[in-house]
Amino acid sequence: MLFRSVTFNLSGDVTLDLLKDIDLGFNDLQIDSEGHISANELSLAKPVSIPLFGLTLTANKMVYKTSPTSLRIDGDIKFPDSLPVTGDIGFEGLTITPGAKKLSIGKISFNASIEGVGQLSGMFEGSGDHPDQGFTNALEGAVSAKLNILGGAGLDCRILMADGGAWLVGGGIDLDPAAIILPVPPPPSPPMLEIYSFGVAFGHNVGIKPGVTFDKKNPFARYVKTNGGGFLIEGSVGFSTTDSFTAWGPLTLDVVTNPFQIALSGDFALMTLRGVMDYDENRSAHMVMGYFGDGFELHGDLKFKLPLLEITGGVDAKFGAKQGYIYVGWPVKDRGITNTVGLKGVLA
Repeated sequence: MLFRSVTFNLSGDVTLDLLKDIDLGFNDLQIDSEGHISANELSLAKPVSIPLFGLTLTANKMVYKTSPTSLRIDGDIKFPDSLPVTGDIGFEGLTITPGAKKLSIGKISFNASIEGVGQLSGMFEGSGDHPDQGFTNALEGAVSAKLNILGGAGLDCRILMADGGAWLVGGGIDLDPAAIILPVPPPPSPPMLEIYSFGVAFGHNVGIKPGVTFDKKNPFARYVKTNGGGFLIEGSVGFSTTDSFTAWGPLTLDVVTNPFQIALSGDFALMTLRGVMDYDENRSAHMVMGYFGDGFELHGDLKFKLPLLEITGGVDAKFGAKQGYIYVGWPVKDRGITNTVGLKGVLA
């Protein structure tokens, strides 16, 4: 019997003197009878550091695949000691797919301190699809900075990009500790409120999701994809009682041009020391009201939980051409005893 072609499949790793300090791992290496060599996957067997324009690129993982052709890199970049910058840039899942002409990002993070200027940190991450919000192939990012020129005041920025021309860019400034006292009281009246932050955001093909307020853990949860080509304009002001403990949080106004929406929302922490204690959902109040395309809506909830007392409540209302309803409920729990008072109705 005569074989015209013979192919061997191998997997393993190899170290080549030609590529000093670089160990290559391979999977499904094929050698046919004519001496042709191919591999389905080539990867680094161990991390490697590469000098790059004065910087140091450390590739912790690099995988080259032939079907389909793609190159994925995980690693970090460190700044040289000669620069007045300390910190690094890390990336995971940075993938280049030439055939599809696509560059995808798993996660990029950075942290830098510039002498005499301040600190900068942030992260960008590909979050995939969000069917409940209509976003596909989404990229989310957050950047924060503290600048010496502003007395150490904190700046933050958030970015959302998705298919279909949807994007959102927002930012804010935290004035602490130099808050603005409101109102300016006549002596000897003590001040009651202060402003501690400002924020703005602009977006395209992005709208507001009814009944959802700002979430510190997921700042993009309140947005949905729209297809009207309209723009979103958002402004927020952070209010606080002057003791920075009784209540504090942002009050936000959103306007969407097409389809038209307008909403006012508030998210407040209760009995929580601002800047010292972490935000606790069990001591919070949320409210959002506005016009969302088919009627006026009002949503709100209150949660206040102590070891021996739990107070919760909520309100939901909608008034439109086709449907109207209002619900108010205030369950109170004290040592296992629950009392509920509510009003619920449906208007034709």
